[in-house]
Amino acid sequence: MRVALDARTATEHFPGIGRYVAGLSSGIREADPRLPVRLLADPRNTLSWRPPQWARIPAPWSPFSLSQHWKLKPALRRNGITLYHSTYYPAPSFRDIPTVWTCCDLIPLVFPRFFPRWQRVVFRIAHRVLVERCRHILAISDSTRSDLLRFFPARPEKISVIPLGVDSRFVPRGRDEIQGMRRRVGLPEKYVLYVGINKPHKNLVTLLKAWRDFRREARSSGDDVRLVLAGPWDERYPQAKAYAAREGLQGEVLFVGPVEEDLLPSVYSGARAFVFPSLYEGFGLPVLEAMACGTPVLCAHTSGLPEVCGDAALYFDPRQYRTLAEGLRRVLEDAALREDLRNRGLDRASAFSWARTARETIRIYRKHSI
Repeated sequence: MRVALDARTATEHFPGIGRYVAGLSSGIREADPRLPVRLLADPRNTLSWRPPQWARIPAPWSPFSLSQHWKLKPALRRNGITLYHSTYYPAPSFRDIPTVWTCCDLIPLVFPRFFPRWQRVVFRIAHRVLVERCRHILAISDSTRSDLLRFFPARPEKISVIPLGVDSRFVPRGRDEIQGMRRRVGLPEKYVLYVGINKPHKNLVTLLKAWRDFRREARSSGDDVRLVLAGPWDERYPQAKAYAAREGLQGEVLFVGPVEEDLLPSVYSGARAFVFPSLYEGFGLPVLEAMACGTPVLCAHTSGLPEVCGDAALYFDPRQYRTLAEGLRRVLEDAALREDLRNRGLDRASAFSWARTARETIRIYRKHSI
């Protein structure tokens, strides 16, 4: 068996998929260091992580390009590949080279109003082809698997649910490390944290509405807690910043942008609470990373998020900002609740590891490789 793992999307442009490829790679090295894996990578791009010392197959074709559909197979053949693992939906599939495909989410189909018609059409066609042609599908949650079966005709036994893991560096950090991080990033002593991009399904305006209502009540107590939104910013979606400016929240809401990877565990650890208002997540890695760092989690009760958090989060309806405002009040005013959520979260996060993800993925490799 010789596996080609497609890492062309493991770049800064695809932070979530990059995390998946990086975590799966490290897990494979831990679970089976002798497994013959080749990384399919575009030599023009810099990977967003340090991969294992695997041989690389140069693939100078964008995962969105048409040419990959006839150029990729000869490259796989030359390298003796017996199974191709596609980690993103535009990638090709081949009838004569078994393809395993990881499906993360179906956001354009679940929330079509957030996407132009042409993008929805391309998304649907690409997924239909993969569902029909690939040998096996890996869904990162039961929620994603259910969506696949809802939108596409597929045999249920063709889809396996393999949850993601959490990197071992996400552990609670000490006071001195947190203070050093605050000086570098410019964070206040007390803050509630969100980590992620600002795309519409992330539901940040609802979060800001809840924060506005919460702070109106909290001002009388003199609490100086702030809301910190960290992560890449897509300028196509200015709604959150526009709302903060319109409501006069600039001093209470900090948009800090992407955080350096080595600082991220400290950013999680230093927060009074982590809040995740997303309308839809295939999995939701940030909530898992926050729990692993001992941060109490407030989480939307939707899609794949309850599968990740279990009983370790304080849930709210992401369509009702007042329920989120009440959740913020509860978790910030009740130290015993925060401690309970912290302990539950640490216990819950310990059940997820990239080694487990890798072991279950390798089992699929062995079953379907030619």
